[in-house]
Amino acid sequence: MNDYMPIDGRPLGVAMGTRPLDLNEWIEIDDQRVAVLEEKDRLLATRRDEVLAHLPAGRPGAEETLDLLIEHLPIRFPDVYGARPDGLTDRQRGIVVRRDAGHPIVVAGRLVQEDLCIMTRTDDGRWVLSAASLCFPSRWRLADKIGRDLGDIHGPVPYYAETIGNPVDRFFERITPDNPVWRTNWHLLDDAALFQPQASRTWRDRMDLDGRDVGDALHFRVERQTLRALPSSGAVLFTIRTYVRPMRDLETLRPGAFSELADTLEATPRATAAYKGWTPLLDETVAWLRERSTTSAIEEPTG
Repeated sequence: MNDYMPIDGRPLGVAMGTRPLDLNEWIEIDDQRVAVLEEKDRLLATRRDEVLAHLPAGRPGAEETLDLLIEHLPIRFPDVYGARPDGLTDRQRGIVVRRDAGHPIVVAGRLVQEDLCIMTRTDDGRWVLSAASLCFPSRWRLADKIGRDLGDIHGPVPYYAETIGNPVDRFFERITPDNPVWRTNWHLLDDAALFQPQASRTWRDRMDLDGRDVGDALHFRVERQTLRALPSSGAVLFTIRTYVRPMRDLETLRPGAFSELADTLEATPRATAAYKGWTPLLDETVAWLRERSTTSAIEEPTG
């Protein structure tokens, strides 16, 4: 599992924070790959309408996405994927994924741990979500977003319209196949599950329910997102790779992380904290982080 830690003690705001993407590193795999892809298959079989949506306008972008993956994966990960005239062999899972096994966004989504979203430009210049294989949403529902433009998709996000709404629109206008980018986004959630279309409990309810320590009950969830323009269809492909770990593990991964996270939680605007669902347990979480960061500093060897 990659150790993305996009916290630095500053207030959580709304920003794109994009960086150039090396297309050799477009897709990531790890030792959770088989379990994650099996979970995708389970969700497609049991909750298909919640994790899959596509409009006619999204099909060209979905087809191009599938073509790119079929070309890229056997070259980048030859031990995992084998090229075939009709699709790919998944060596880890011992299966063949055929190109014509369903809608291209479905087939593409079954190949990688990433979720895949296709944005298509309309005749009036808006960028609309036109196809998606989204098995691991973070407290949002695909059915609420399909067919909507960037402004509507991000409408509930505090300060989005007044801070980066116009810059995001301009970014989509400027992105070309030659300048793909990536960024990270993070959440602090009360559940380790990858599939979280909506919040079923508040933090406080969950703590009362199971009695666990805050550090075990809360989970640090990072999304590594990539955006690339597709040259043939003109669509923009948005990928989302999700990593989840207990909040307790953060200090081990990077000394000082507890203090930085506490600083961020305290400094984040109240509207953002409420939108994220942090408010019910915010004070207790900050106190937990402060206590452990102080303990870690005391126990750290002085040499």
